[in-house]
Amino acid sequence: MKRVFNVNVSNTIYELNGVPKLDFSDIRADKKQIFSTRTFGNRVTQIDELTSALVRHSCNVVKKARNQGSLIKQLLLFAHSRRAQAVSKSVVVTFASATNCYTAVAKEVSKRAAELHIFGVDYAKCGAGAILLVPAKFSQSDLFAPPERPGVSAVIDLINQRFESGVKLAASMPVTGQSAMKRSMLTPSYLTCWRDLPIVHCC
Repeated sequence: MKRVFNVNVSNTIYELNGVPKLDFSDIRADKKQIFSTRTFGNRVTQIDELTSALVRHSCNVVKKARNQGSLIKQLLLFAHSRRAQAVSKSVVVTFASATNCYTAVAKEVSKRAAELHIFGVDYAKCGAGAILLVPAKFSQSDLFAPPERPGVSAVIDLINQRFESGVKLAASMPVTGQSAMKRSMLTPSYLTCWRDLPIVHCC
């Protein structure tokens, strides 16, 4: 079975026959914190650009939390200026009920993004991080909290699985202008992107 399939199938068969092969250390534990952060390709000064980037990073964090079956209770948002200005600001968003809903997180991030913006500051980097996660299977909903729409998040997951990573997540503004990363030195994706396939000329 190892030759036909792989070592995981082989170890499973051993386990079913009473031969220990799997150790608890082989099972990856869920992450206790999840972060998404990037340096801007150019300096960002406008609040709309900063908000767009923060929403995008927050949705990336939600995606990772959903993949491991976690809900976000607290989300850290931060933004740093270039060294010459030495400005660093952060804010913690605490949700009444832990959530992994794209739209709910994006809505709260959009509200709080203004707290990080200072007029005249050139921002060089921003990001978001889930600093308090709870397992989705043990969560309790708030009776008085507005209802979420899990179907919307499920559809977004399907879209992200089907299309390449360039598809924007829910409530994320278009990434244009200053906030987009510089990708001139990006390694070509020879195995996953048609346009990056090398062209061979035969003489």
